[in-house]
Amino acid sequence: MFSAAIMPALVWRPALPPLALAIVMLLLAAMVLVQARQLARRFGRRRAAPVVAARCLTVLLLLTAILDPAVPRRSAVGPRRRLLVLVDRSASMKIRDADDTSRETRADAVIRMLHERLDRVADLAVWSFADRVWKEPPPPADDTASGTDLGGALLTAADEAGAVDALVLLSDGGDEPPEPPRLPRAPLFACVMGADPASWRDTAVESIEGPPTVERRTTVELTAVLRAHGQQAPGFRETLARREVRLWHRRPDGTEALLETRQADLAGGQATMRFPVRCDDEGVHQFRIELDAGAGELSPLNNRRSLRIEARGESLDVLYFSRRLGADLKRLRQALGTDPALAFTALYRTGGERYTVQAPDGADSGALERGLPTAPGALRRYDCLLLGAFPAELWQANEMRAVLDYVSEGGGLVWLGGEEAFEGGGYEASALAPLIPWRLRGGGSTLTREEAPLSIPPASAADPAVAGLAGILEEAHRGGGDGQIVLSAFNLVRELSPAARVLIEVNRPQGRAPVLVAQPYGRGRVYAFASNTSWQWAGGPPAAATFYRRLWQQLARAAAGATEGGRHLQVVWEGNRLRPAGRTSARVQVIGAPDAQLRATLTDTRGQQTLPLTPVPDVPETWRAELSFRTRGENRFRIGAVRDGAPLETYERTLLVAPPEDEGSRLEPQRAALERLAAREGGRAYTEAEAGQMADHLLQTLQTGTRTELASVVSHPYGYALACLATLSAIWFLRRRLNLA
Repeated sequence: MFSAAIMPALVWRPALPPLALAIVMLLLAAMVLVQARQLARRFGRRRAAPVVAARCLTVLLLLTAILDPAVPRRSAVGPRRRLLVLVDRSASMKIRDADDTSRETRADAVIRMLHERLDRVADLAVWSFADRVWKEPPPPADDTASGTDLGGALLTAADEAGAVDALVLLSDGGDEPPEPPRLPRAPLFACVMGADPASWRDTAVESIEGPPTVERRTTVELTAVLRAHGQQAPGFRETLARREVRLWHRRPDGTEALLETRQADLAGGQATMRFPVRCDDEGVHQFRIELDAGAGELSPLNNRRSLRIEARGESLDVLYFSRRLGADLKRLRQALGTDPALAFTALYRTGGERYTVQAPDGADSGALERGLPTAPGALRRYDCLLLGAFPAELWQANEMRAVLDYVSEGGGLVWLGGEEAFEGGGYEASALAPLIPWRLRGGGSTLTREEAPLSIPPASAADPAVAGLAGILEEAHRGGGDGQIVLSAFNLVRELSPAARVLIEVNRPQGRAPVLVAQPYGRGRVYAFASNTSWQWAGGPPAAATFYRRLWQQLARAAAGATEGGRHLQVVWEGNRLRPAGRTSARVQVIGAPDAQLRATLTDTRGQQTLPLTPVPDVPETWRAELSFRTRGENRFRIGAVRDGAPLETYERTLLVAPPEDEGSRLEPQRAALERLAAREGGRAYTEAEAGQMADHLLQTLQTGTRTELASVVSHPYGYALACLATLSAIWFLRRRLNLA
């Protein structure tokens, strides 16, 4: 499995100059030749041959002493190095996917090889992990859990391992890309355990996607992707045509029911299934897809997958406003107006100062007939405001002030791109410029007309605005051709604002460019979608239509947001990654107490940690607390405001940190994720077959403080002397047999 070390080359150190050495070698050769002829004439060639061979060996030993060969050896200078090895012991590491041996067994073989190669330069410490960490010795076989908390293991190593010179990770990568907030300050060498899936016979529930939050009594669609490996293998393909798929629903009260059973055809290697589900009660609903596993498959671990959806009680009011009617309104009304949890109202100018209002039946829209409400607090009845693309000069001053106040006081705003949006509409000189999450340079429209596919940055994949959409993009990308989701035009975004976050990008030949950007403003939230052609997806292939509907429904909910707190502290939670070693952030605004001092803490089973508070750029009296979770279970967040030494107000929230129920069920080796992880500390990832190469690179890293010494072969304590004694004894014995003594 591993490459063998090559024997080091000899270094020759002759005691004579080259000419003298050549003369000595010729004389010795002539002497042996003369003696050989004499012995052959006297005793015959057969009887003389052993004596001649012994004398040749004597000459070689003499020449060895003259040439004095030496072997280069490296020895450590100063203290020995320290190497930490983290080995995955989770359920996915116990599958036998190569040579009838488990990944865990092969990982142990790598550890033994590292001991052999590195023992002379480093001390190895081996820690095991699954959903928790076991320090040496490894845990009993029945004490390992099924999940893989890789991020938590790396965070534990960063906090408890102390100073190490290198870190080795032996894992298949787990179910989710690890994003630990800290790593040990040492090069990370990751050996990706697991065979090529092309050699498997296996079926799996690859993903289940749906919106993270909905309003109660809402019907939503879940998308499940099923995959088969080895579908061309004789005898296995026939078993894939009819596989039973079951959808289970666990309600907030804990009761569970089987919702639906279907048959899936995996003979082609993949199947996509869509399930309409309804969330009637408030709380967390859990949906689970189960796929029947056939006989002889690799493992049943990956034949189930779950999704949690939070159902909220109230519906959301969304207002669309524009002074120029665009092609996007019809499709937006279909996507948002047909969602029973969203009340969509459109307000647009049709000529002069005449406005058209399209509102749900029974809605009170009388205040909109004269245009956008500008009275103080009039816009607060709406949870989200969508602004179409039209020039800034068409805004009235009181309208702009009303929008600024609305967002600052906690409202949600979504900009739509286009020819007359942003720079093209002259917004760089308007009062609304602070609401655009990038620097406007002016100079006219930045709308670029070219086709470019979409992608979602991994760091943003869990954001409520785009959660679950990466799977739809991946499915469309696998389909290729006209099925890919692309934008045909987009506004170029150059310099992002300090607090901006990129949620969606387009992939251009020149590089990636932001398309959906978010930023806070006051107590509110701003999203800018830098394109006016997303409506084309609604009439495109099924994947594009689903992506369009899901994007705008989730974007409206994310913009509506949720603000918590009291009189002086207002808290908005950003992101939704309550995972072990995951991260989220709380944006805290101080109201009516500019001289208050803040202190934030996070308490878990390992104790209390003080959280740093950083000012949010361009947002007065607003701070952001970054939370990283060290343990599972309850984590209590607390922030207190103190003024003049007396407590002013305290906000507390208990966060339940837990992995998905089916964590550890993705069996494919996650090399790309481990490569990104290793690159953070200047390391790299290796396949199992490259474990020997990894050991060589480790040796080079750990030998930074070594010196090279030459060990003489002739000066060896026993080898050369014993060879000389043995040769002389052989000559004496042979001469006695020939009566030459």
